[in-house]
Amino acid sequence: LLLVLILATQENRVASTSTTDDDESSPCRLYLGPSSISTDDAPKIGLYAGIDYDKDDLVGSPGISIPLIDMNSVNEGDDEIIERIMDLLDNGYLWTAQYSGSQYEGNYSVTSLIPGTGILANYHPGTHNIEWLQGSALLSSSKVFESKVSHPSRGAISTYNNLTMRASKSIQRGEEIFSYMGDSWDSKNHTEDDIYGDKLSRWDYVEADKIIDKFLEFMSDYKDQLTPELTESVLDLILSKVLRVAAGNHAKVIRSLIPTDLSKLQKVKDAGGTFAYRNSDLIKTNRWLEKYAVCVDNLETKPSTIPEAGRGAFATRNLKRGDVVTPVPTLHIVDKSILDMFDIIKEDDTLSYDYTKPRGQQLLLNYCFSHPESSMVLFPISPLVDQINHAPPNRANARLTWSKNPHWGNFFDSHDMTLEELSKYNHVGSVFELYALRDIERGEEIFIDYGPQWEKAWEEHLRQPQQEEWPLRADDLKEEYRNKPFKTQEEFEVEPYPTSIQTACFV
Repeated sequence: LLLVLILATQENRVASTSTTDDDESSPCRLYLGPSSISTDDAPKIGLYAGIDYDKDDLVGSPGISIPLIDMNSVNEGDDEIIERIMDLLDNGYLWTAQYSGSQYEGNYSVTSLIPGTGILANYHPGTHNIEWLQGSALLSSSKVFESKVSHPSRGAISTYNNLTMRASKSIQRGEEIFSYMGDSWDSKNHTEDDIYGDKLSRWDYVEADKIIDKFLEFMSDYKDQLTPELTESVLDLILSKVLRVAAGNHAKVIRSLIPTDLSKLQKVKDAGGTFAYRNSDLIKTNRWLEKYAVCVDNLETKPSTIPEAGRGAFATRNLKRGDVVTPVPTLHIVDKSILDMFDIIKEDDTLSYDYTKPRGQQLLLNYCFSHPESSMVLFPISPLVDQINHAPPNRANARLTWSKNPHWGNFFDSHDMTLEELSKYNHVGSVFELYALRDIERGEEIFIDYGPQWEKAWEEHLRQPQQEEWPLRADDLKEEYRNKPFKTQEEFEVEPYPTSIQTACFV
């Protein structure tokens, strides 16, 4: 019986997706505000649930993935600013390319930036409540380009879309959203500073919850035979003897999570487990959300009304003139030359750029705000801002301005920093707000003015001759074979797929 208390297993549940009322009066489903894990030394913003989510409900809007090709592989020596930029991007913002299916884009390495929930949801060593819906990008039917047809936006926008998060457990309204970043990330962040085995991890909370659940079940099954004294003795035996054998050097931290007062065990379970019981500040009140947070649920993505633009961002509810459409925190890349691409030279085990052979620029540059007189670019990371298209001033219905939110937002000291000084700031520093220039109706596409320089360059691009036919791509075949079987070996030998196409089984 005592071993069962320690070794209890968790049931598997079948995934289901809840639907919600999507009328005009529907509540905001997601808020952005100061994170509960923010500190003066490491300020953070975080996402908060605006409604109750059941396990497997979709959380946040489906987003795009922007692959960074071979950037992590090249050793550029002593350039400290470049190194700091990579440190910033790798500060919990990058994902492995397998989540979006873009791992074959590079020759040596591919990582991904996934703005929206993928970046804004923080990591917590003790818990997570959302995770990627596996295969959501590969199963996407939101095709951007027509098969084998040339398009002026080909190569300029990401075709990796529909990246979707789902609830890995029930989430209460007001609860901060934390994403699951994989067991390897958990292990890396848990073992680096856990020399003595006294640092709490997600697994410690899980094991403590198992023990409490099984002990409450034990108390219920044998309530007619157990005296309070005997029950306390059994719990003490588990925590002082059995746990040490079962959990090794983490027995001490697991024991610290379990109340020795029998009357509190049920309270822990009712609170949602040991983590929720000890961290009640992670769940904010309605009043807190209204005062300190801003809704980031006013946009959805679908095909743009501009034929050449691909996808666009559309209002999910009516907005009044002057309303904040969405807050726009950004990551600062102080030297955009890091996004230049070159052929790569491999010597022994070292990779370096051949600067005599440029290959263009990283796709990320197309999703950044920039100024012609600055080497710095700002990458917006709030949901679907990357989908907002250009319109001239007379048609734009929204505009960016610095956020004046008094409770969170801009690190205003950064405005007077040199680029070298700013490169040492390893957190979100510049925050904008996108506000409505006029009343915007639900379902209306959002446009901002990119500026006359961009408009002139785009018009020049459209005047360039386009090739009549575009080679068949993997995305085209995914659509073609969505509802029919792949070729048999015999069919493949007669009519093979294009040489640029690889097939693989997604499990």
